[in-house]
Amino acid sequence: PLSLTRALSLGMELGIPGPRAREVFGSILDYLQHAPRALPGPVAIRQTLQSAATLSMARFAPTTTFEFACLGVAGTEQLLTGLLDRLEQQTIPFTIHLGMLHGKQADGTSWLTRARFERMFGVAAVNAWRAARAVTAPAGNLFSTNVTRAWGLTA
Repeated sequence: PLSLTRALSLGMELGIPGPRAREVFGSILDYLQHAPRALPGPVAIRQTLQSAATLSMARFAPTTTFEFACLGVAGTEQLLTGLLDRLEQQTIPFTIHLGMLHGKQADGTSWLTRARFERMFGVAAVNAWRAARAVTAPAGNLFSTNVTRAWGLTA
């Protein structure tokens, strides 16, 4: 059983506008059926209300989420990153759960660049978050990571 394996896990969760959920599900299925390897895990689909949180992935009213709970075996990250590329090419608006996988591009850098991050959440929301952070953590180094620094969220 999977609960007894010692493999690392790798997860990614997407937030999609609820009215586009069927279209996105079709895109996900098409991508996975033609992918070079099988998805090593299940996909959970949920609906949630829109959140008032500034950088919430539930920014659509309603939001449908697709969560990929995978084993961290060779090729999984590339498979999930390819799905992100596919959705982006189809100009489907989506957000990513910021505490989970962001994927890596072919050169090893994070798929979720500052430009993609700002497009995903909206420049106004990102700027509002930065302004609030300047008040709550003026030094800018609290909870700072390479990723948050790359996105211009922390010092």
